[in-house]
Amino acid sequence: MALAKPLVAAAAALVLASAALAAGPIVRHNAKDQAAARVAVLKASDLGTGWVGAVKAVASPSPLACPPSYAPRQDDLVVTGGVGSNFAKKGVSIGTQVAFLETTAMVRRDWSRTIRPQLASCLVSVVRKDFGSGTKVLLARKVSFPPVAPSVAACRVSSVVTRSGHTVRVSVDLFLLGGDAPRPPSRSSIPRMCRRRWCRRRPKFARLVASRIHG
Repeated sequence: MALAKPLVAAAAALVLASAALAAGPIVRHNAKDQAAARVAVLKASDLGTGWVGAVKAVASPSPLACPPSYAPRQDDLVVTGGVGSNFAKKGVSIGTQVAFLETTAMVRRDWSRTIRPQLASCLVSVVRKDFGSGTKVLLARKVSFPPVAPSVAACRVSSVVTRSGHTVRVSVDLFLLGGDAPRPPSRSSIPRMCRRRWCRRRPKFARLVASRIHG
């Protein structure tokens, strides 16, 4: 999107990484937006003790896509800053990716292309691919989320994963936040796999990232 396009990925960075990819955006990073993106992403100090991971520059955001039914176009968007973070602790993974786009129009265009009915079903496909044949999806739907940014969208996939005779319940949430003021236009997405205690902290993390982007 054309604003600070913060992709807040909580515990689902691996989900985005393995999705089928649409053509990516044009990358023209500048020092100012790179610095702003680095400030916005979640850091170990935001999460507490015991988290292992890192904050890294993102050369080009990886669009979530499931061709041919869902493949949001991005090749006409210009990314001016991109930073991601990924942390894990005791079965919980939290990833954040923030990207700034060149214009507000680009952010709005990206949002309209991304927030479509096929988003939830695409996330299901990604979850099944990442967790393998032992995955049984129990629920996939849009969910409500506090208005922590001018635009907010959220999807949830709840599943049961069985591996080597062991079965666990896994929840993967994808949150997208968008807006265009007072900083450059921005959009955030927060995919996440979580246990119940950490799921309750989702609004806190999303609100933190949104406040760093939008002020």
